Amino acid sequence: MPFDGITIAAVVRELDRLLAGSRIERVHQPEREVLVLSLRGHGTSHRLVISANPRWNRLHLTTQRLPNPQRPPLFCTVLRKHLEGGRVQAVTQDGWERVVRFRVQAMNDFMEWQERELVCEFTGKHANIILVDPATGLIVDAMKRYGDSAGYREVAPGHPYVGPPPQDKLDVTAADEVELARRVWNCPDATLARALFAACAGFSPFAARQACLLAGIDPDTESGQCGAWEMSGVLAQCRHMAEQARSGTARGVVVCRDGEAVEFAAYPVQPESTEVTVCERESAGEAVASFFTRALARMQMESTRANLLRRLRQDQARLQRRSDLLREDLAQAAEGARWRTWGELLTAYAHRVPRGAEAVELEDFVDGSPLLIPLLPHLSVIDNAQRYFRLYAKARAALEHAGSRLAATEAELAYLQSVATMAEQADSAEEFEEIMLELEREGYVKTGGKTRRAGTGSPRPPRRFFSSNGTEILVGRNNLGNDRLTLRLAREGDLWLHASGIPGAHVILRLDSNAASMDAVPDADLEEAALLAAYFSQGRSGGKVPVDYTFRRSVRKPAGARPGMVVYDPYWSLLVDTSDARLARLLAQEDSAPA
Repeated sequence: MPFDGITIAAVVRELDRLLAGSRIERVHQPEREVLVLSLRGHGTSHRLVISANPRWNRLHLTTQRLPNPQRPPLFCTVLRKHLEGGRVQAVTQDGWERVVRFRVQAMNDFMEWQERELVCEFTGKHANIILVDPATGLIVDAMKRYGDSAGYREVAPGHPYVGPPPQDKLDVTAADEVELARRVWNCPDATLARALFAACAGFSPFAARQACLLAGIDPDTESGQCGAWEMSGVLAQCRHMAEQARSGTARGVVVCRDGEAVEFAAYPVQPESTEVTVCERESAGEAVASFFTRALARMQMESTRANLLRRLRQDQARLQRRSDLLREDLAQAAEGARWRTWGELLTAYAHRVPRGAEAVELEDFVDGSPLLIPLLPHLSVIDNAQRYFRLYAKARAALEHAGSRLAATEAELAYLQSVATMAEQADSAEEFEEIMLELEREGYVKTGGKTRRAGTGSPRPPRRFFSSNGTEILVGRNNLGNDRLTLRLAREGDLWLHASGIPGAHVILRLDSNAASMDAVPDADLEEAALLAAYFSQGRSGGKVPVDYTFRRSVRKPAGARPGMVVYDPYWSLLVDTSDARLARLLAQEDSAPA
């Protein structure tokens, strides 16, 4: 997914058309390596994102409002001084390189017009944003300051601006077939696509493969095996892709695999497999914005998932340690019953215990077996008996207290396991917000108002499926959603399902009011609903999963129970296999209408 020279050319063409003459109203730096310029011109406002992040370097317009730090970084302050209030004169690209220049005219401290250049280098791990004085060629400041050990250039205020090292590649719009063929054929042990990437300016590995595919040539062909005819076709296709980008006639595309954006381009894309789908956008800029919005949202969601699961694992480990200690306390307290027996025997046979003895052997009341009872020699027989009665009373109190604490601890542990399962299976930022809201309500996290939208807006509706018979099946997305589905949305006569003995989603199979008994429920509907209950549970990858089911009227929520926790009786169970082919069909038509 490189931000290659061809795509940059198309984006620069669009930005020059849209932003030339616009006034820079505000400069923000919401992240360490991201700038946002707010511009207004031609009666329209724009928000431009420029990122020098090594992995996510990019340039595109956006409608999103990114949060800003209360204290702007130094580089942001410098840009505000030199650029705010200025007008964009032009947006240009250095040849086919990944270097974009914003030429801006703004007032200086002496109320005189002066030019500044914001140079954006989208060069992977060396990406940078640099403010340059074009009159002197000196750097005013840079987002990343550094020296070059090789002595090629130094990026720091007051030093001359020198661009990234040239790559000595061919401009395909001016190159001839002979020169391209020479470079391709002289690239040892390389495929045609790799050789094109090494030879052609502005082409990423993905663009080089696409040029081959669009020319009707296998990109994995050995470069030395390509004849003059193939080279002519490839060059024509490369030239066409580049000219489309420069002329602004190219439409943007986003390439997706399994619903996730994996590539973007400013040229036509030939899918290499049936797993890939190509979605067209109105422009290259829209394709870039769409790709990075989706990719960054996915990255942020995975980061949120990882942080949340790490926090939940820590809490579960803490509770497990407490549970183990309480079990040890219970095991010790359970032995307290013998202390009562010892006290009773000492009281009954006090006359048989010699004064100052360290132990005495007496017969048990029940079976007459001898019991050796330890004694404290400095205490009388009755005092020793009273001591054992006190130990027994203390053990009994500990038994009751530890038992209630153990039950509460195991309930809390089961709850956190259910939250972890929901977090692992969440597939949107909204679902994570609801999970965080739930944890905040339960006192596990403090979000500082970050879940305000989830707390004030409507919760996401349950997942919705239809059985092969057209019967509606609803699946809860998280514990709050489970409660809402079971206690508010489900009807008394609906069928309720849940994976047996493990965390998972509540599932409701909608039934007619005439289904007064389990015999009236079609087997296919029951099995398909059970498959969904197994899939949206901790047993998703476990093969065969037992699933409990009962009518909704048999499900209740105990007073004080945590979100998603219910009890049910009577109930039935069946065993389903998550490898069942029907499950894939159900998942493929989520939220769709019945056929």
